[in-house]
Amino acid sequence: MKKLGFLLMSTFFIASCSDYAKFKKSGKRMYLNVENLEIDKVKEVQWRVGIPARQKISRGLKVAIKLPKLKKEDLHTLVNNSGVDSWLLKIYRKSFGGKNSIGYMSIPLVNPGHKKGSSFRLTQIKMGYFQIFYSASAVSTRLSRLPCPAFNHRYVVGEPDIVSSHKPSSTLIIGGGDNSFVSAKVTKFSYTPYIINAGESIRGVYTVEASLYNSVTERRLSNSYIIPQEIVVNSEREKKITGCQNYKLRYRKEDEGDRIKKFNFGKKKK
Repeated sequence: MKKLGFLLMSTFFIASCSDYAKFKKSGKRMYLNVENLEIDKVKEVQWRVGIPARQKISRGLKVAIKLPKLKKEDLHTLVNNSGVDSWLLKIYRKSFGGKNSIGYMSIPLVNPGHKKGSSFRLTQIKMGYFQIFYSASAVSTRLSRLPCPAFNHRYVVGEPDIVSSHKPSSTLIIGGGDNSFVSAKVTKFSYTPYIINAGESIRGVYTVEASLYNSVTERRLSNSYIIPQEIVVNSEREKKITGCQNYKLRYRKEDEGDRIKKFNFGKKKK
């Protein structure tokens, strides 16, 4: 019985160790294998609408990204010797109009509150999240709370698919010459998922590119890795909402923030 218990514990230990990302430091360079960086889940975010609010359409999609797990000593070496403090995710959308970058976000390598040089409570963030929303729910907080959505939004998104694509090199190199300023707006980490305004339609194919980043200097400190999976959204259907036939919406200045984006990425349905 003792032998069986020892065998089970050993098997668990080996399996747990194999989950760690491979990391190597050689001179001024560091190498991190990110083959475990993947799109974990994609699910619809529903929106209760109508008068009364008992009908359901879609706000959009919520995407979960699984981040590589490093051994504590490797994480300590990376954080304290490279200038790296975050993951940088760049989200692309492919549609009939081509491939466009639609958002950047950063995710800390360790939970906020860690002090440089200290290994105390050096814990990693395991998952990153972002949301791809229709304009009606993305433009402003006020519009996202309306019982009758703006821009005549009445869509329910079809079931999204996660499809495997190419097999790229899965090693990020830190100190290998990649050190560039990121001029685009990067949304910093918060416990509320980052919202991307996808426009009036969210049909298309979405890909995610990852690299290592310093959120203070706003510099990318490694080569990039395109996650070998794509989020494919092929369909959406229109749904009639009762109680909204005579509803009148008055736009305010606060609603204008990203309103123009609804024309950039989504092809309006007739």
